Amino acid sequence: MDTGLDSPQVQAMRKALGKAAHDPGRLRLIVAGLIGAIGIFGLCRPETARLEESRTKCEAIEATAAEAEQLRQLTAQSDTYAARLPKSESPSDWQDYITQHLEASGVTLRKIEPRKTLQSAGFRVVVVEVTVDGMYSDLVDFIDRLERGDRICRLDRLAFEKRASTLGLRFQFFGLVKPRA
Repeated sequence: MDTGLDSPQVQAMRKALGKAAHDPGRLRLIVAGLIGAIGIFGLCRPETARLEESRTKCEAIEATAAEAEQLRQLTAQSDTYAARLPKSESPSDWQDYITQHLEASGVTLRKIEPRKTLQSAGFRVVVVEVTVDGMYSDLVDFIDRLERGDRICRLDRLAFEKRASTLGLRFQFFGLVKPRA
């Protein structure tokens, strides 16, 4: 059988092992080296692979936990706004909401006209075109009352017009409605 080692090398290894077998210090050193090699190659390498796999799983679990925390925070935030979302998408209901704030701010209504209701990201959006007249401070108060009211809305395309003794304001009112279950 050819082992790839020539006969002088095999003879040298046998001679070295024979000397080590008769010298207790060398024998201890060889046995300790063999035990260390077995420990490194037999135990540490497989455990290192398992440790790396566990570390990868831990990172994935931590990423999932971070996403779950973000979802929890988003849910908590949405709960604070859910009470401000009405269920009715009736344009007349939204017109009543706008006129309530008109009367409270002292602004005069010139025109209120419902537009097409839109669908956006699962929500319904009621669109109303509004034109009002009033003093600048009254218009600011009116806008503030709408934006800080008990419903979630947005004013878009604001345009001011100078009138004889007042200021005119034309805008689109977008009212957010709770999605259907």
